[in-house]
Amino acid sequence: MGAGVLIVTSFLAVGREGLETALFLWTTAQAAGESAGPLTGAAIGLVLSAALCWGLYRRVLKINLTRFFTATGVVLIVIAAGVLGYGLRDLQEGGVLPGKAAYAVDLSGSVDGSSWYSTLVQGVFNVTPAMTWLQVVGYVGYLAVVMTLFVRGARAAAPKPAAEKPSPAPDAPRSARRRPAWVVPVAVVTVPAVIAGLAVAFGRPKPAAAQTIAVSGKECGKGFSAPKPGRQTFQMHNTGGKTSEVYLVDPATGAVYGEVEGLAPGTTRALVATIAGGTYAWRCVPTGGTAVTSKADRVTGGGSTKAVVPVSAKDLASPLQQYKTYVNQGLTTLVTQTHTLAADIKGKHLDRARTDWLTAH
Repeated sequence: MGAGVLIVTSFLAVGREGLETALFLWTTAQAAGESAGPLTGAAIGLVLSAALCWGLYRRVLKINLTRFFTATGVVLIVIAAGVLGYGLRDLQEGGVLPGKAAYAVDLSGSVDGSSWYSTLVQGVFNVTPAMTWLQVVGYVGYLAVVMTLFVRGARAAAPKPAAEKPSPAPDAPRSARRRPAWVVPVAVVTVPAVIAGLAVAFGRPKPAAAQTIAVSGKECGKGFSAPKPGRQTFQMHNTGGKTSEVYLVDPATGAVYGEVEGLAPGTTRALVATIAGGTYAWRCVPTGGTAVTSKADRVTGGGSTKAVVPVSAKDLASPLQQYKTYVNQGLTTLVTQTHTLAADIKGKHLDRARTDWLTAH
């Protein structure tokens, strides 16, 4: 269709990837609560891609495009298998497909899902520490079928030699023999599984232990030490004799970053909050008791987080009065419509009664 269409197609492809990259960086920074890490990773990726492009255009790097696209095709098939598994899991969680709790693999107790290597594997291949049987069957089945077809297609499209070479002798080296088509799919599935098994067996990394915070009228906030910025999980343990509410607050403004309600004596529940640079304190409110606020701790670092500023009864007075006025007006209208309906029925005007009933209803 001409060079113009090729230019437009290239422009749209690059524009789409650029927009997608910008959105990914934005959401990553928002989820992490800070921008230094995501921007550092983005800068490294951009520098590497610029260096590769420079090398290609300057002919410093010479790539066999047939082999290059064959290799990247294999990688894309693995990624597609992960996307299929991810989609199946979403359908299970949505109740469309069964087997939501039938796990074939569950390494969540041995693999830290928030570690950098686990995040990398999940982000690229959509392989999670816990996978259901449906996910595993879909993942492996897709790889086995599509990878075999892809390898066969790549071999069929490979250029034929000018002269037919004689078949290798029985004692010829293994590299001279034709490799079966199933070798690549099996290797793609087996090698990562073996590496993951070795990592679990020898590394056995444990998730970072959450801080345990005491909740009571006498020990409110005991055990808290200023953490690093980011998403944190605190284990709130009620050491008192009364059911309590506990809040993570900004002591200067009273703004709430997280809360746990109805924490019974002797029980422990998790409080998840995103921590950024600032001052934090714990506020414990026993049932029928007086609120106690712990000493303030300062967290250093960047990032941003949102807090909810509590409202007082005075703040609610005006909205409450507006709501009462609205309800009274509605009730007045309803009473009038009900009297009209009653008069219709009393006068045996059934057609009008049906219409007036629908209005009042």
